[in-house]
Formats: sequence, C-alpha cells, structure tokens
Amino acid sequence: METHIKTHDNQFSTGIFAILAALSYWIIGTTHFLMPKAQLHFAEGIKAEFFRSLASGSMAFRVHYWVFAISSFLMMAVVLGIKNIMSAKPRLWLRLTEVFALIGLAITAINFVLMQNYALRLAKGWPNLDVSAQTAISTIGLPNLDPEGLFGFGLLGLWLGTVILIMFKANLIPKRLAILGLLGALFNELVFVGTLFHIALLIDLAVGVGGMIVGPVFLIGLGVRLLRRGT
Repeated sequence: METHIKTHDNQFSTGIFAILAALSYWIIGTTHFLMPKAQLHFAEGIKAEFFRSLASGSMAFRVHYWVFAISSFLMMAVVLGIKNIMSAKPRLWLRLTEVFALIGLAITAINFVLMQNYALRLAKGWPNLDVSAQTAISTIGLPNLDPEGLFGFGLLGLWLGTVILIMFKANLIPKRLAILGLLGALFNELVFVGTLFHIALLIDLAVGVGGMIVGPVFLIGLGVRLLRRGT
C-alpha cells in the first residue's frame, strides 16, 4: 500500500514538473526570438556587437538565460521522476542515459548563470574599454562549460529518445505522445549539431518548432497523463 501511494505521488509531482518545464520552454523560445541577432552567439560566436547590443538592452537576454537555468532544474526533476516510475529492473543503457542527462542539465544550469553574469558585467563597462581590450575580450569570449552543446542538448536528446522508446514499448505512453517525444529528442540533437557546426538556421528551427511547439506539447501531454494517474 505504501509503495502504491509513493508511486502515485511520484507520478503527480513528475506531472507538475513536466508542465512547468513546458511553460519554461515557451518563455525560452519567445525570448530567443525577442533577442537581437547580435546576442544570439551560440552559432556565430562572440563578437564586439554582442557586448554593444547588451549594453543598449538586455531584458530578453536576462529572462532567457535565467529561465534556461530554471528549466534545467525542472527537467532534472522530470528525469528523476520518470526514473522512479519506470520498472524496478531497468536496462543498463537507460540508467547510463539518465546519468548523462542529469550531468548535462546540471552543467547547462550552471553554464547559463555564469555566461549571463559574465556577459552583463562586461557589457556594462564595454564603452569605457579601449579597442585593444575590446578585441581581446571578443576573442576570448564568455566562459562556456559546454561550447558544443553536447551536455545540454546532445546527451539530453539521447536520454529522451531512449526513455520514450522504452515507455512506448511498455505501454506507458500512447503512440502520438511517443512520436512527439522522439521529435523532441531529434530537435535537441539539431541544437547540438547547429552549435557544433555553427549553423544558426538549425538552432532557430529547433527552438521555433522543437522548443515552442513539439517540446511543450509533449511535456504537457506527459504531465497531464501523469497527473491523472497520480490522483
């Protein structure tokens, strides 16, 4: 009986975190397209225009980076929640991808807080720097724990694709939800590839379609399903 209650509690709380993560993805996607192009540095790298743009306006940038960090913690809760819901004898590969996802999300949360704080401090004093100092800072760029997006997107997409396939085969989620989940995994990998090879179009596509449509719809669908099973 106690195990049954804990399982229902896990499903309910995981559902809540999934829905909150979906809402955070909408904010991330919206602020991505609200930021000036000069502030979208993941594909094209840091340039002097990045700091000049931040000095003139940084509200969307601040919201984007803070919500990205918060969404990483929300997704960590989803990963752990699904881990508790799955069978007691999981496959080794699933456990490995869970570890990969948790490490990637933790790095992403720390990374976005560090990059934001560092960028805003430099932007504040940017007009007072001489040309040589500005050139040096632009060359060095921002501190980035995940410059290729491997941890934050590549490994997360790997976990998502793995867990969706296992949940679908175990009849834990319907086919339509599984398809959305697999598409979400694909879009995570597109961000990784776009960042790795500096293809801004891939990142915009993944954010616009994956981050604002597929990802949130999947997480809300999963969240509602878990909420119903947890009540």
